[in-house]
Amino acid sequence: MDRTSRHIETVLYILVLLVGAALRFGAIDQAPGDLSAEEVQHVQDALHILDGDLPVYIEADDGVTREPLYAYATALMMLIVGRTAVAARLTSAFFGTILLALIYLWIRLSTQNRWLALATIAALAVSPWGVWTSRLALRAITLPVLYMAAAAALRRGFRVEEDVEDDFLPLEYRPQAEIEGWIWFALAGILLGLSIYTSPSARIMWMVFPAFYLFLSLDQPRVLRRTWSGLALTLAIAALVSLPLVLTLFRRPVSGIEGQALHFLGLISRGETEPVRNAVRAGLGIITFRGDNLVAYTLPGKPLLGPLFSLLFYIGISLAIVSLIMPYRPARQGRSKYDDTFRITTANAFMLLTLIVGLVPVMISGTARSTLQAIGIQPALYYFPALAVVWMTDWARQRVGPTGETALWVAYGVVLIVIAAFTVHHYFGIWAHLPEVLEIYRFSLTDALTRLAPGLLL
Repeated sequence: MDRTSRHIETVLYILVLLVGAALRFGAIDQAPGDLSAEEVQHVQDALHILDGDLPVYIEADDGVTREPLYAYATALMMLIVGRTAVAARLTSAFFGTILLALIYLWIRLSTQNRWLALATIAALAVSPWGVWTSRLALRAITLPVLYMAAAAALRRGFRVEEDVEDDFLPLEYRPQAEIEGWIWFALAGILLGLSIYTSPSARIMWMVFPAFYLFLSLDQPRVLRRTWSGLALTLAIAALVSLPLVLTLFRRPVSGIEGQALHFLGLISRGETEPVRNAVRAGLGIITFRGDNLVAYTLPGKPLLGPLFSLLFYIGISLAIVSLIMPYRPARQGRSKYDDTFRITTANAFMLLTLIVGLVPVMISGTARSTLQAIGIQPALYYFPALAVVWMTDWARQRVGPTGETALWVAYGVVLIVIAAFTVHHYFGIWAHLPEVLEIYRFSLTDALTRLAPGLLL
């Protein structure tokens, strides 16, 4: 990479983070102006922690249960800014901004493609879904942050050998990998274990990591032989870190996402295909056709992607699947290096697994609350449109030249600006002023703690 390209990348990266942060932090105490009952519960949890209660799993008097990591993060924020309601929303905004940096880091580590990384986080930075989930004081936003942090640490743990002279490579050549540092696999295990304390969906999302190595065992056996011990270390440490919560859940009656999963499996075992088809259709439909119908989290029924990004998403999915079926065709045709082909193929596989596993909670429970339940797919949802854009710009450069490539990137930038404008309008101009939203977000901090948590006045 030449110096000019590095400067452009740095400037664009900083610009994306600034725009993303502005959309997440801007007027965070005003839109919506007050707290919902659900947000109050998180504030209450943080106050309990500051008063010395250190829960492994939060079980409220009303029977509602919650994973505690978000409450601990909010308590830390309260130590910095004070015991105020806005501390919880600031916590979400910080997590949402950090997520952009982590996705960028993972893509750069995995693919070494700076434009793919920038295109992905730029789309998430201005997306309605990314902004909504980063501004509300709800614990779901912690899941993709811990998940991507674990993925980045795992990927940093091994390196791919660089290409030798391609003219002398045998047809069956496959790149190999070496463990770069055991500390990275250990860190990945700690982060993956902590992710179990984020939200119910995390109890499914962790499966992507062993599934990814199963993919490597089939498609890249040389890589697996060199690095399987690193994954074993990651999973072992993750199991130890998550053990207190796992034991707590085992002692409770089966409910929540586990109960829904057992019910879903029961339908399959009894051959009741219609409910299963409806669930799968609803899960896949939230991306393009009809999303969450709860006004508390989004504009009711709005899908996660608009028409243009849906088209790019499906193009990206198609490209990723082709890359798995014919992983080294571009290298054998001389259009790329073998190590570059390996990197993009394995990255595509990881994101496909993230998408599939991340949609499971929605498939087994329906579209209600899918804004929160499907949040594990956020990195993948914006990765695939970016993959399509990168492919199209590469094609334009080969067919038209640098001018064609530049034109497509400018067009992508204009589309993102338009999406940012729509996001601001929909969130600040429409959603925050809906009568239903004003009714849900009606609790001031003192009023809320008086009504919902007597005795916990600040």
